[in-house]
Amino acid sequence: MVLRILALVLLSVWTCGSAIAADFWVGGNPCEGTPCTTPRSVEMSGRIVPGDAKRFEALLAKEGPSISGVALRSPGGDVDEAMRIGRIVRAKLLRTLAPISSPEGNVCMMGGSPEQASECVCLSSCFLIYAGGVMRGGNVLGLHRPRYDEAFFANLPLEAANRRYGAVIERIKAYLLEMGIGDRYLDRMLRVSSSEMEILSKDEADRDLNGFIPAMAEWLKAKCGEIPEKEQKAMSSLTLYMALKDMPYSQLDDEFRAYVADMSRRVTPEMERRYQAYSRREGEVTGCRNGALLEERRKRHGEFAEFDELNRTGEKPGQK
Repeated sequence: MVLRILALVLLSVWTCGSAIAADFWVGGNPCEGTPCTTPRSVEMSGRIVPGDAKRFEALLAKEGPSISGVALRSPGGDVDEAMRIGRIVRAKLLRTLAPISSPEGNVCMMGGSPEQASECVCLSSCFLIYAGGVMRGGNVLGLHRPRYDEAFFANLPLEAANRRYGAVIERIKAYLLEMGIGDRYLDRMLRVSSSEMEILSKDEADRDLNGFIPAMAEWLKAKCGEIPEKEQKAMSSLTLYMALKDMPYSQLDDEFRAYVADMSRRVTPEMERRYQAYSRREGEVTGCRNGALLEERRKRHGEFAEFDELNRTGEKPGQK
């Protein structure tokens, strides 16, 4: 009961301002097939408030196991609610995608398409949802320590304040450990005042956080094989060129025309053949991974059985 009361009272800069709930909707391509097998993502936008986890879980139950990820766009919000959502994300084997920084501005998913906007951030408790992904991507991630409502916290005796704050930190610590993120980022969080924000660097996100979680990476490697990182980096320089070289010249601006002309002088037929072989293999590995994750989501999500039966037959299980 004490923890429940604590959850209701706890606030942070993550939760200041409007109590309007976050929005959840399904972006990307429409569902194809019965049952649906088209990978799709839920887009989450806005401040995280109590009740969002139940709405999120209800949307997943409605849409079925073809939902493969969550695109995040949030300034933060309720700490405990964010951890509830993060645990649902992990249980459903979903990927998480935070906004991505670029020289022109932050980019995030809006209506199924990437767009630039000032609200393209994943800050504070949004980081806790991001942490839940079995595969993580993006890098506009902000950390700071939580805080209580100041009027409430100021009236507590110091000893009681220490106990309550310590309980919050222990819950966050246990959650991050559960999600495979060590104390390093909890320590970073606690070093930053609740009135400030520390944005992680792209290198930090890519090195420490992004990609499949270790157990998932090894499981998918055993099932589907992998393309060595060294080969991926070697081929990455050809990806843009191969995408542009067959486009009509009139559709390219001057910069891309110059780029294609320069690359065409340097890329040999053998390099193109190697890239095509790499691209086919990458597609096979990616397809195998997506299929394995879809099958696993279908097997472990018993709540979707009725959804699938209704899609296949038009009747619920046991219905005549």
